[in-house]
Amino acid sequence: MSKVTEKDAFALTVALTMMMAIAIVPVLASPKVNPTPNPSPKCNIQTNPSTIHKKTSLSITVQLVNMNPSSTYSGTAIVTLPDSSSGGSALYIVLTDSVGAGKATQVYPFGYSGGSTSMTGTYTVSITLVSGYTSVSCTALFTIG
Repeated sequence: MSKVTEKDAFALTVALTMMMAIAIVPVLASPKVNPTPNPSPKCNIQTNPSTIHKKTSLSITVQLVNMNPSSTYSGTAIVTLPDSSSGGSALYIVLTDSVGAGKATQVYPFGYSGGSTSMTGTYTVSITLVSGYTSVSCTALFTIG
């Protein structure tokens, strides 16, 4: 049996350390992968109430989730009447918080230029909100009976 000298032990330690470094460095240098990707940006319009009588009003809230954090989104909401004519428009400015969520509310028809609730039927409200190169769109319905 051969005897391992102190010099051989040192050389073996250096060789093992080098091999471990070669194996570990690529792992440390590789880009980090997010195991749970961010969900898709979402826009939602809520009408409260969803059905009203003629000549009354309702709240229209535009809500954003999974957007860019601490950003300002703006867009014009457009209401289409049951006969497909214009039912007015309103500017919405939505400020997102640190997690990318935010909302803004307007009262229809008072907060909408050209808004009216004099026709019965199903109304459509739609909006595209933009901040820089990011945009999101959504649509909702409400009824006047």
